[in-house]
Amino acid sequence: LGGCIGWSLVLPFDVVKTRVQSGAESRALPLVRRIVATEGVQGLFRGWTAAVVRAFPANACLFLGVEVTTRLLRPATSRRDATAVPPPPPAVPAVPAAGAGAVAALSPREEGRA
Repeated sequence: LGGCIGWSLVLPFDVVKTRVQSGAESRALPLVRRIVATEGVQGLFRGWTAAVVRAFPANACLFLGVEVTTRLLRPATSRRDATAVPPPPPAVPAVPAAGAGAVAALSPREEGRA
């Protein structure tokens, strides 16, 4: 759900960025005005459905990656006290590793490009 809300907030900026990068306009503010004038405010949210549908598996992969990486980095319990639960490691190394895994798993492949 957080990914869906995040994309809803970011998508207008992403639409403008993508169109500027494609050469449709060289400046952002005139492009925003043109999009709103020709397509309405909904033009700033073009591609929302695809972004939100993609957010569910992407965030699921991210959370799975954080959990797996955290468990791999957690030190083994000592043999004397098998019931003791070791403290979790800081999430700092787990989150980037999980994010990289999610990006690698979900990014479209550009085959044949160098």
